[in-house]
Amino acid sequence: MNKRNGYLILGIVYAVFTAIAFAVPFTKTPVFWVSYLFGLVAVCFQIPLWTKALKGESLKSKFLGFPVLYIGVTYLTVQLIISLIMMAVSGIPIWVAIIVDVVILAITCTLVLSGDVAKTAIEKTEEKVQTKTSFIKGLKADVDILLSKEEDPEVKKELESLADDIRYSDPMSSDTLEDIEKKIVEIVTAISIAGQNKMDLIAEAKELIQQRNIKCKALK
Repeated sequence: MNKRNGYLILGIVYAVFTAIAFAVPFTKTPVFWVSYLFGLVAVCFQIPLWTKALKGESLKSKFLGFPVLYIGVTYLTVQLIISLIMMAVSGIPIWVAIIVDVVILAITCTLVLSGDVAKTAIEKTEEKVQTKTSFIKGLKADVDILLSKEEDPEVKKELESLADDIRYSDPMSSDTLEDIEKKIVEIVTAISIAGQNKMDLIAEAKELIQQRNIKCKALK
């Protein structure tokens, strides 16, 4: 749903609500105006809420905003119904109308804030996971490039073995593995420009990969 369609829907909802409020011969008591005001608040509340809920470029980010969007739409529906009921029922004290409307708004704000916190936490967690798995992904890509360029069958076989070791390595990284991961990258980079000692470098890289896997297990 783009912004234009969203605003159009809100405009239609507000127009229908206003038409019912003033077309039906409700008595224009203070309760009527309070109910109408909170109905207007419920409509206007959707504009920043929808913008925030659907913020983000990725589809996953927008998907995580749907629960917050659902809360907003639910609030809009409930508030408009409550407002119309209060307009129709005579004799309701104004303090009752105000308390009911404020409580509904307060509950909605609490749920929206909770949903937004959950969305932010999930996004930050996924961002950290992507950062921690970037080493193995990048290393695998580097070895695949070496494989595509290698012509020596024996060296190619060892590179395939190294690629398998990397593929089945623990994908998660951490700050404590920075030194050994840096060495692995340096060795893999050196393989591309090495001459006769490619096999030795590949063997050294495989050994470091094994050491890294051992350390990964110990850190869990």
